[in-house]
Amino acid sequence: MHLGIDAAIEHLQSLSRRKAVCIVSDGVPDDKAATLQSAAKAKRHGIEILIIGIEGADMIFLSQLATRRDLSKTATQMALPSAMRESAKLLPPILALPKRD
Repeated sequence: MHLGIDAAIEHLQSLSRRKAVCIVSDGVPDDKAATLQSAAKAKRHGIEILIIGIEGADMIFLSQLATRRDLSKTATQMALPSAMRESAKLLPPILALPKRD
């Protein structure tokens, strides 16, 4: 998971506009400490992190990755497409905010 976050940072950090990533996960990364460090680095680079935890996911861990509490949700496998659509609806307001420094 941390490698995915690091790749997002690499790809997005040079953009001058607001940035966001959505992580869909079972909440069981290979390396929790490295994932928390990568998420903190992403936030320092102004990248908003949205989380969708698959039902049964470690939401306590995943919620630590989200930029804000309201950007973390859980979904069943069947409801995943709907959860992704709902998360996508959050992006325009997030991306319209003034860039954080």
